[in-house]
Amino acid sequence: MTEQWIIKDIEKHIAHRNRVVIIDPSGECAYLLPCIEKQNYTILKTETSNKEEWQRIKEELMLRYEAESKHKAEKVVFYVTRPKTELSFLFDYCFTHGCVDLSNPVEWLRKKLFTGTGHQITLENPMLLTAAKLGIGKDLAWWKKILQNLEELVSIEDELIPFLSTPESFSKGKEADVKRLFEEKLVDLLGQTYRKVPAKTLAIEVSSKITAKICFALSASLYFQKCFYPLT
Repeated sequence: MTEQWIIKDIEKHIAHRNRVVIIDPSGECAYLLPCIEKQNYTILKTETSNKEEWQRIKEELMLRYEAESKHKAEKVVFYVTRPKTELSFLFDYCFTHGCVDLSNPVEWLRKKLFTGTGHQITLENPMLLTAAKLGIGKDLAWWKKILQNLEELVSIEDELIPFLSTPESFSKGKEADVKRLFEEKLVDLLGQTYRKVPAKTLAIEVSSKITAKICFALSASLYFQKCFYPLT
């Protein structure tokens, strides 16, 4: 649902004048960019490395020039990683074309969730942002289960085999907080406290733990048979 919410917000503005500015000063909503790109929008981004005012002004001028020269007939999304008050050449676009303000991503999510589900949001802010990333491709029914604590954010049952098969590539495609949440679940399965280890090392430890449990179960079963069903 998360990707649907941002696309709807974008479409509400961009349908009229083919331009919209997304304000994301913290960069916490960058995980949505791949979803936006799939809609065939042209995305022009500011760079966080431009710290000086003259650099930011020049950058915005060049982005605006690029939009109006190379992408004049296209739908353009300006993804801006600075507050609206610091904008220069993109400032007026926020009013003449449209602006999706993600300066407070948690509040944006809370409003979307309350409107969609009618449930009060009790998840703490960091966990809510993690849930938003996991909520891509999910429906409102999934969100309702999460908000009512009827379902875990990360399902070990669904993710364990893919992780054990290719731990490094599995982890590489995850956002840092999503990866951390999954690793914490695995470490808890091992009965350990969380520590940072390579994905391959963690996979080996989990595999060893599972193998040990299987061997113990088989040994117990054989012992039971020997004691209660001796060969005659």
